[in-house]
Amino acid sequence: FVAGPALARDTQVDAAVKEVYIYLQGARLVHQAQVQLASGTQSVRIAGLADGADEASTRILLPKGVQLLHYRWQHLPL
Repeated sequence: FVAGPALARDTQVDAAVKEVYIYLQGARLVHQAQVQLASGTQSVRIAGLADGADEASTRILLPKGVQLLHYRWQHLPL
């Protein structure tokens, strides 16, 4: 999630592994992160996703009443 320039810093949250499914050709990991935010535009950085994750395999689910204005996928390899 990306916010406007008035925000001093990102809120960072680590995504915990919730479920793991192992297949013959790979695996699927389900991560979950929760963060409480104040009203208004916020910037959130989610860390701790699997190293093999990519944008096409990622879904962002938001509670009712929360609107995602913009996101940027960035992978920083170890």
